Amino acid sequence: MSLNETLNKVFSKYLDKEVSYYCDEAIKYLKEAGDKYSIEVIEVIKRGN
Repeated sequence: MSLNETLNKVFSKYLDKEVSYYCDEAIKYLKEAGDKYSIEVIEVIKRGN
């Protein structure tokens, strides 16, 4: 979102935490669901930020 000003304006008031927070939350729920592939994808996204 930081590269797209329009998206930033729309979503910044709703997504006010760091990317790592949202990645950690996603991983928590994906572990409950047993979705190992998606966890790996989220971990790559987290490392990129």
